[in-house]
Amino acid sequence: MGDQTLPSLNETLGQQRVVSNAEGRAVIEYLAGAHMCHSGGVVQGGFISGWIDAAMAHAAMSAAS
Repeated sequence: MGDQTLPSLNETLGQQRVVSNAEGRAVIEYLAGAHMCHSGGVVQGGFISGWIDAAMAHAAMSAAS
């Protein structure tokens, strides 16, 4: 791989910001890029699953603290 810096998971998923994160709930804003879409312009389900998974993890961590 050399000296190449790879993007973080948040960058890969298009995360823009955590809107809210408290009391077991989380809202995260993502920006879908063309590289995430099928030829018809629809975001591929794997990215959507990643968004949901990240929000769930943030929510679970906020409930535990």
